Amino acid sequence: MRNVKFVIVLISLFFLASCGLVHLGEGKVNLVIDHSFPGFAADSVKITVNKISVHLAGHYDVDLGIEPADVEFTSQGAISLGSFGLNAGSYDSIKIEFGGGEVVIGGQSFQVEMVSSSVKVPVDFKVEKDGELTLIIKLEGNSFVSAGGSFQFNPVVSVAVQY
Repeated sequence: MRNVKFVIVLISLFFLASCGLVHLGEGKVNLVIDHSFPGFAADSVKITVNKISVHLAGHYDVDLGIEPADVEFTSQGAISLGSFGLNAGSYDSIKIEFGGGEVVIGGQSFQVEMVSSSVKVPVDFKVEKDGELTLIIKLEGNSFVSAGGSFQFNPVVSVAVQY
């Protein structure tokens, strides 16, 4: 009889955990944004990142709570968006919401028109209790289109997971 109660308790805890109702610990997620703009001859490119959320597989979106940030891309490479605590579990996508932007070429500034202000990228990753991983968000050069003296930004994004 004690074994039956024990099994019922275990099954109940497993069910509650799978529904996200029991907190199974937390891991650390580092966010990095990188770019590849080959052939795009700009002095600088600045894009505002308004919000980033991830999707807990089979459940709901989790807003990472980043403050809107102007990300300026230079030849320096990747830029850290910070580190965040995230509940342990399996995640299957990331959504990035962008604001405006600016491109500077030859000292002249051009505002960037947003063709699409958000992008959802499928990416499978698992956050382990007390674990750490890095999500590398990569913006591709063909995200920018020149349109008669202005630039349009249509985000072409990929995401890599580094454990």
